[in-house]
Amino acid sequence: MEIEDYIAEKHVGGSLLSILRRLEAQDSRSVCALIEAINPSANTLRGLLDLVYEICRRDARKLHEVLALPVVHDVVRHEKLSRKEKQKALRIELEALRYPQMNSVRCKINAAQQELLRQFGLRVEAPKDLEGDTLTVRLSVRSLNEFADYAEKLKLLSRHPAAGEMFKLLRGE
Repeated sequence: MEIEDYIAEKHVGGSLLSILRRLEAQDSRSVCALIEAINPSANTLRGLLDLVYEICRRDARKLHEVLALPVVHDVVRHEKLSRKEKQKALRIELEALRYPQMNSVRCKINAAQQELLRQFGLRVEAPKDLEGDTLTVRLSVRSLNEFADYAEKLKLLSRHPAAGEMFKLLRGE
């Protein structure tokens, strides 16, 4: 698919239109390959390209260089993922590249969550986008005995290093 075909098919306008029309030849080929692989809506493509351009500016790279990175290539060419799954996975990978410190914190929090789930059978949720320092635990119980069991587990969980680590990470310590 050519850029102009995509512009016509998706009724692209505004800033995305000017971005797509100003692409250098090699960048244009890379964007065309991306479009063919994941068939994004104009809004999805704009969001992905925003992340790519932020990476380009920070790392002094060309757009086609970022789109050629192995993590990007692996997602785009993954045979078992649907188009929507590829788009979501690509956004996650590009966000990890764009925000490496946030990605590191997110990975550490995920590891702590898995540890607490494994040890106590409780899902401890961090705030969306790691904004704030409040953890959430939801319980579903069928009896007073289950309440008592969970109360014990919560007491043990409150002393577990993984729970403390999650609070430290959320507070930026």
